[in-house]
Amino acid sequence: MPEDLPTLDKGLKELEKENENLIIKTIFKGIKHDDYDGNEYCYARELKYILGYNQWRSINDLIKLAKAACKESDNNVDYHLAVDRKMIKLAKGATRRW
Repeated sequence: MPEDLPTLDKGLKELEKENENLIIKTIFKGIKHDDYDGNEYCYARELKYILGYNQWRSINDLIKLAKAACKESDNNVDYHLAVDRKMIKLAKGATRRW
């Protein structure tokens, strides 16, 4: 019977990993958006809470690091990390980028 324990332990670890992946997919599905061409994207301001950041400044620093890493690995930064600002409505009908 002790021979069965590693197999059982491995099965539990695989199940935990599957459950973790399902949770992650569900969380990110909640903030995922699609553009008119069917491309998926998310807003950093929504993503920051999932990643545990409370301030925009912190996530902005993370984006800068991601861009640097992308560039250092010879990847196209604009392809992987497109920057687009969301328009929000202000008082008296004015708008600004968020």
